[in-house]
Amino acid sequence: MKRIITVLIMLAVILMVSGCDTAKTDGEHQSTEIISLAVQPSSLEMYAGERRTFQLAATLANGEVRDLTSTPDFTYSSSLDNAVIVESGYIQVNDSILEESIEVVFSSNGRRDTLKIKVSSNPITAFQVTEEGRALVNDASRYDVVVNKSLHLTSEYVPENLVIPAVAFPESYQGALEKMHLRDEAATALEKMFTAAKEEGLELYAISGYRSYSLQDRIFQYQIKRHNGSEEEANRISARPGESEHQTGLAMDISAKSVDFKLNQTFADTAEGQWLAENCAEYGFILRYLKGKEAITGYQYEPWHFRYVGVELAEMIMSEETTLEEFFMNLSTQ
Repeated sequence: MKRIITVLIMLAVILMVSGCDTAKTDGEHQSTEIISLAVQPSSLEMYAGERRTFQLAATLANGEVRDLTSTPDFTYSSSLDNAVIVESGYIQVNDSILEESIEVVFSSNGRRDTLKIKVSSNPITAFQVTEEGRALVNDASRYDVVVNKSLHLTSEYVPENLVIPAVAFPESYQGALEKMHLRDEAATALEKMFTAAKEEGLELYAISGYRSYSLQDRIFQYQIKRHNGSEEEANRISARPGESEHQTGLAMDISAKSVDFKLNQTFADTAEGQWLAENCAEYGFILRYLKGKEAITGYQYEPWHFRYVGVELAEMIMSEETTLEEFFMNLSTQ
């Protein structure tokens, strides 16, 4: 009888201990349960082929926030098949995607959150080839459009909303000259930049903005004559018609009295030229033709040529000290 009682007591103890462990395990499980999932940023604007960082965080029942970004503890799905790749804290858009809005849903332990991505085609691949073999840009109105010796504009393209910015021009300019114009958003940004320079005691002058296809043709023919009939030499400093950024209405050549309003490389050594190089991105402009990048841009160093691309893009390009071409070619490795 005593032996039976002893066995029963031992079983009771075992059950009590086991019950405590089970309760403890259940409590730990409940405290580490994921109650919400959050992806940051919640929305992105990306180019096809672009690779960007993201962060995925889980909030637990005990209040702890756990970073899941580089762990295998989540899954994802896309509203468009094979649109994105997610790995090692990066998300990359397939380089074949054109203009799309994509939703990427992240999931973990029954909780979900969505990242919305607006995809734009990469400007250096957004073109169509004509029967003559010319690569014409698909959308010349984009602020990030790339126009160079390989990517061309049609002879018919004229940007909308051309205006004359309220900035200083040389006194010799009479009337509303074609080259005094810019697209409205670029013109507004130029006005802000010129005002900021003036507050620093610097007087900037706008020299040449929008140029039509026909005006660029006349300029190029003039340069050929100046270079003894050599198109190759003329093309080092002047664009052929259809290959000039000026036709977009987004570029402005800028100078100062200190260099007699001329467009030459000595402008880089002036206070005005140095201020522009250091501050242009804040207003959405980039120094387009950099020193040492002639083989990439196809043109000589032009410290006077500034191109509007918008503040966000300008700040990225200028901080990397790169060209428009290089920036878009290197998107997938950033």
